[in-house]
Parts: sequence; C-alpha cells; structure tokens
Amino acid sequence: MMLMVPIYSVESYMALQADDKDAVIVWETLRETYEAYVIYCFVRYLISGLAQESAKKREKKSEHESEDESCLRAMEAKDAHHGEHMAGFQYCLRPWIMGEEFFVKVKLGTMAYVWTRLLCTLLTIVLNALDLYDEGNLGNAKAGYLWCTILLTSTQTWALYVLALFYHAMGDDLSPLKPFCKFISVKAVVFFSFWQSIVVVLLSRMGMIPHESDDRSQFNSAQIQDLLICYEMFAASVAMYVAFPADKNGEEKDSKNKGVWAQVRDSVQHTASIVSPEDVMVESEETANLLVSDVEVSGEVQLGLIAIMSANECLSYIGVRVINARNLAAGDLGGLSDPYVKMRLVDMNGGTLYGSEHKTEVIHKTLNPEWNVQFDFQENAIKNLNDMHSLIIEVYDEDFGGIGGTLVDNDLGHVKILRTAFHGIEHTKWFNLAAGHNVYH
Repeated sequence: MMLMVPIYSVESYMALQADDKDAVIVWETLRETYEAYVIYCFVRYLISGLAQESAKKREKKSEHESEDESCLRAMEAKDAHHGEHMAGFQYCLRPWIMGEEFFVKVKLGTMAYVWTRLLCTLLTIVLNALDLYDEGNLGNAKAGYLWCTILLTSTQTWALYVLALFYHAMGDDLSPLKPFCKFISVKAVVFFSFWQSIVVVLLSRMGMIPHESDDRSQFNSAQIQDLLICYEMFAASVAMYVAFPADKNGEEKDSKNKGVWAQVRDSVQHTASIVSPEDVMVESEETANLLVSDVEVSGEVQLGLIAIMSANECLSYIGVRVINARNLAAGDLGGLSDPYVKMRLVDMNGGTLYGSEHKTEVIHKTLNPEWNVQFDFQENAIKNLNDMHSLIIEVYDEDFGGIGGTLVDNDLGHVKILRTAFHGIEHTKWFNLAAGHNVYH
C-alpha cells in the first residue's frame, strides 16, 4: 500500500511523456492493475489486524487457527444489528448475519473488484490492439470502453460499500489500529482517482476540455488526468505518512541507522513476506471454495408421521411434524450450521406431486435445531395424493445464497420414507441422515 504513491506518480508521469496513444493506455492500465492489488492488500491488512486484536481479547487461541478463523470468531461475537445495511441498500437487501455470511460477502465484494479490474485490463489491451476500445467515448455502445467503465463502476462501488460496512461493523475492534485514517487515505487514492477519470471524460465529451489534441502545448483529457494524479500524489504521500507512521511498529529508530536504499529494500522484502501476487490466487481459490464446499453428512432428524385413509381405502391425508434435529454436520467456518428442512412427496417414478413441496424456517448457528412445525398434505389440495410413494426429507445449511436449495447451500443429508412407514396414528422417530441409512419402510 505504501508503494502506491510512487507507483502512481511514476506511471502517470511516464504516460505524460509518451507520444503514442497506445503507450499511454499501457501505462494507465498498469497503474490500474496495481490499484486492484492495493485493494486486496488493504483487505488482508484489516483481516490480519482484526485477527490479532481478537486473539488478544481471548485467553486461549488454537495454534492451528488461521487469521480468517480468528476474524470470523470476532464477527460472530457481534450483535446482529451490525450486519444491517445502510446508504439505501437496507431497502433492497436483508441484513447479513454476523459470522460466515458477513465475512464471505465482504471478501467476495472486494475480490470481485480485483478480478474485474484484471479482466478489464486484459480486455483493454486486446480491444485497443483491435481498434475496438475507443477510450474516452462513453457514447459508443459498440466499443469496449463504455462496457468496461460500467463493469468497473458497479464492482468498484460495491467493493467500496462492503469495505465501509466492514469498518462500520468492526470499527471498535480495529480501533487500536486507528483504521479511519488508513481507510480514508487508501480509498481516497484508489476510488477518487477512478471517479476523477470519469468526470474528466464527461467534461471532455461536453466539450469543456479537449479529448484529443495535436498541439503539444495543450493537454488532452487523458493527460489532464495523469497530471492531476502527479500533483495529488503529494497530498497522498502526506496522508500515507500520517496514516502509516514508521514509529508505529518501532521501525523509526532502526531506520536511522540505514541508508535510503536499504530502507527501500527492507520495505519491499517485508511487504513481499506479508502479501504477494500468489496470495491473490490462493485467496480467490479459498473464497470460491466457500461457495461449493461439501460437508460430511451426519446427524439425525426427528419426525412425527401420520397417514389417514378414506372409506374407499385411498390416501386422504398425510401429516408430517418436523420436531428437531441433533448432531448435524458443521457447514460454516465457525463450526456451526444454519439448518432448515425441505420436504416433498414423490410418486413411484420419483416425480414430485404438485403442491407437496414445503420447507421450514432457518434456525441460525446451531447443530441441534428445534422446529416443532406441522405440515399437512390434504387430498383436496394435492392432486393425486393417492399416488404418493414416499416422502423425501432434505436438510440444508443456509449460506448467503438464501433459502431454496441453491448451489451455495450445503447438503446436510436426506432421508426417504416410504408410504408403508406411515400409520393411522402419529408416531415419532429419529431418522439417520447419513448415506446408506436413509431409506425407511
């Protein structure tokens, strides 16, 4: 993050000196690529700091506990209102549950911007080589610049929002790090420079500043943006000096005995030991695995079952009471689950009877949930109820994709209960969710 100021300054200066428009785009693209890496580094810095502060507050800490796990524990200890949205998002998004959901969505929000920026960097180079980029022209829907700008604007806005939400929720825990100045200094450089470039382009399209000029004494819109960054980096360097003081970690005394290049070398080596481009790949893979990770099925679910026959010996009523479950598998990083139950009636061919699908509410943060809810299947409400062959019970761990058995919800096990297992009076029974024990007669 500290290298952001010199890198921005040098690359903007080189873009100013370049005569070739393609060379200007290359220099600007390199600067923007590093910008994505800075966002990743800042997120890791906050997670690392939160993990350290969380470990200090706890008497014991597992030797094998990662920074992510420590950070997750700190989030789970927060009240639910910290996951409420703000800035208008509260009207279209439900609150995020503090813990795994909040943690993963913050990581996804920032990593999405990182990879979108890298993707747009590649597209910029390719489309510019094919003369299909048309930099600065927001009115050309057939060129790549407009669509890259829309994509970057949306993902960058979301990344800024989730980081602000992270700071709002965990600011008290991060207070020893004095995160506000760090947050403002880093975000001001990264996000302000992007929105500044959009404003410059819009002013150019309005004719207030030249878009392109053959006169070397007159700046065009791209050069104005690069020139502004060169000047703004002076203010940014002062902000970085205040936000990240050397004496914070006891480094000022040691640095007095070293030369300038030795200090630069040590700084680069220290930075590389903390985060590297390879870490971005590992972090992306770990975050993606959270979306599709499987869990080892275990536990049991207790049901109350009843079936009533009509006078002509046809099935007229099925009653299913979902009572509770015990010893379920842990689907979340914190060692718990957010379980709910789905059920449906199927015929001999495995087809679902129309109107027979139901699901319970989600019970958060437990491996032993209690529902005690009744579901009734009536002959007049379900077509061909008498064709019912079996009842399918499926238990899921709700992840941030929401209820509904989506790809991100972990499967905690299922059972198949044949029609012959139902009787005229309700009987309760524990059903094993593990594979190989889930068909009951």
